Amino acid sequence: MKKDIFAAALLLSSCGVFDAVNSAKRDAVPQSIVLSSNVTVTAGGAVTMMNMDFFPSGFRIDAGGKTIYIDPLVTSESNTADYIFITHEHGDHLSVKDIKKLMKDNTLIVCTKGSAGALADLPVKLVKPGDILDLGGFSCEVVPSYTTRPVLLWLISHPKDNQNAGYVFTFGDVRIYHMGDTELVPEMSAISNITLALVTTSFTMENAEAAKAVNMMKPKIAVPMHYVMGKTNAQKFAELIGEGIEVKIMTKEY
Repeated sequence: MKKDIFAAALLLSSCGVFDAVNSAKRDAVPQSIVLSSNVTVTAGGAVTMMNMDFFPSGFRIDAGGKTIYIDPLVTSESNTADYIFITHEHGDHLSVKDIKKLMKDNTLIVCTKGSAGALADLPVKLVKPGDILDLGGFSCEVVPSYTTRPVLLWLISHPKDNQNAGYVFTFGDVRIYHMGDTELVPEMSAISNITLALVTTSFTMENAEAAKAVNMMKPKIAVPMHYVMGKTNAQKFAELIGEGIEVKIMTKEY
């Protein structure tokens, strides 16, 4: 029941149900993964929400001289953004104050229709699943990210009709898949040749389902994200991943 209440609060978060703050468990130096000579992925770090320490879905990609953020939350970054990608409008993914902190004159925000209202005064490119963007030096495919199971009573937290986004970024031979908030959906079977998968492991998918998704697509590396810390969620996820797939936990385990 506690999980359902938390998930329902996240569903309503775009209306200001909670505020996220920097967690005391955030790593002093953000953890990074070097994928090639010019592609590095850095975790945003732990936040505290509703008296829980939470490892969110916020990451930074540095590639070919470009700085790309996905779902920045409680950022302490000094690096401004060339691109900011938002998966959907819930408050643990769409933080207008953090987006504004990262903006420079030519920053472009990429988001789906549900986020557009909150970003109405900012430079936005609207996308939907199925779109492919050529952004000069890299490309991005927008893929479906949705849920079908109710989290509390009849509430579905991420309906397919909302057209929320996952993103597959391609930087030469390096491909990074950020799932957003999703279940294991049929469209995932078409996603392949992934170097790094950023995998939600709580609320929309528990460890077993998330591991099934990873074992199906077989990325080289899987990173668990979007989970409450302090319950060994990440380590339990790692134990379910098949041979040949490396799991990296991008925060200290508490």
